[in-house]
Amino acid sequence: MNFEGQFNVRKKIVTKGGIFEIIDITPENETGIPVFLSSGWASTPELLKPLLKTISDNNRRIITVDFKKFDKINTKNQRGIAREKLKSQAILEVAKILEIEKLDIIGHSEGAVYTTFAVEDNPSIFKNFLLIAPAGMTYDQSFLETASKFILDTLLWPIKKIKKKNRPFYHILQNTKFFILNPIQSLQEGYGLSKIFIAKKIGFIIKNGVNVNLIYFNEDLIFPCEEMRQNAEIHNIPICLIEGSHNFIYSKPDIFWDKIKSYIEE
Repeated sequence: MNFEGQFNVRKKIVTKGGIFEIIDITPENETGIPVFLSSGWASTPELLKPLLKTISDNNRRIITVDFKKFDKINTKNQRGIAREKLKSQAILEVAKILEIEKLDIIGHSEGAVYTTFAVEDNPSIFKNFLLIAPAGMTYDQSFLETASKFILDTLLWPIKKIKKKNRPFYHILQNTKFFILNPIQSLQEGYGLSKIFIAKKIGFIIKNGVNVNLIYFNEDLIFPCEEMRQNAEIHNIPICLIEGSHNFIYSKPDIFWDKIKSYIEE
C-alpha cells in the first residue's frame, strides 16, 4: 500500500489506558528501526502529514497517534502531569501492540513532555530520543506567558516564513479552531505544561543507555533559546541550535528532516 493509503488507515485501539488511533506507515524499502513521532499541542495527523511523508520517503517506518483526538476522548478529567502520563502510556501500548522491540522517538513541543515520561518508564525499548523545541525545559515561564507566546508564535510564523504554500495558514486555522471548540482542554493543557520540568528526567534516561539529543531553534518565540541552552547544559543534555521557528517541523519538513536525521540514524 502506498503512503496515502497507509496514512488514511487508522488502527483504532481500545486499552485500559484509553482509546486511540495509530497511524503506521511502512515504506517499501524500509531501513533502520521504526520512528515514533510525538506531536505538540493542537497538532493533527493532517498537519503532520508532510513530515510523515518525508520520513517515509527516506525509508523509515513512521508511527504516530492522533493525540488531539486521544485528549478529547480520554483526558477530559486529567490535568498537568496526569494528562501527560496518560499519553505516555499510549506510546508504550503502541510498541506493545505492534510488537516493536526497539524504537527511535521524536518529541516536539508538548510531545517532548509525554515522550519523556514514556522513555523514563521503559528506556530499554528506545534507542534514540530526539527532543525538538521541547516544553518542560524552562523553569519560570507562567501559564499566561506560555499561552501568549504560543498565540504570538502561531500568528507571526506564517508572516515571516510563508513562500508558496498555504500550510502555515492551515496551522493557524487548526489551532484557532481547536481553542474555540475546546477552551477548557486548551487551558488545562497550557496550565499543565507551564508546571512541568523534565530536565532531571532526561539525565536519568541518558544514564539508562538511551541516546538523547535536544534540538532548539534560534527564532523560537515560545521557549527562549538561551534559557533552553542553559538548562540543558546544567543537566548534561546534548544540545544543538539550528535556524528556524518553533513550528519549523510543519513549514519546512524536508529541510527539518535533513537537519535532524543524523541524530536518529543507525
